[in-house]
Amino acid sequence: MKTYGVSDYGLYVTNEDLKNHADNNEADEYEVAENAGMFYYSNADGTAYSLFTNNEFDVGEYFYIAPVKRYPSFFAKGYENKEELLCELKEQYGKYLPEDFDYENKCVHYAGTVFE
Repeated sequence: MKTYGVSDYGLYVTNEDLKNHADNNEADEYEVAENAGMFYYSNADGTAYSLFTNNEFDVGEYFYIAPVKRYPSFFAKGYENKEELLCELKEQYGKYLPEDFDYENKCVHYAGTVFE
């Protein structure tokens, strides 16, 4: 079995979050996520750290990360402020997610392992 370390920034999304859009478009959740450009993680183990609320939570074995466009680096931040990041994520993924999606809490840094 191979294992891969993963560190990614974006929205933590589950099948439940994509269900309504999938049902309305006669697709399954995986197809919706793939069309939206989300990364699918299966057989994963790790923790998602909310970027804004200081919450952390264990992720399910199967989930998606809707990635940000710009990543922070040692010498530069990815976004000027929280509002800029959240606005971009809502514009990019809003049509796929429920109206009451908790962008602030589910905007995360995911760190973990994927088993293959």
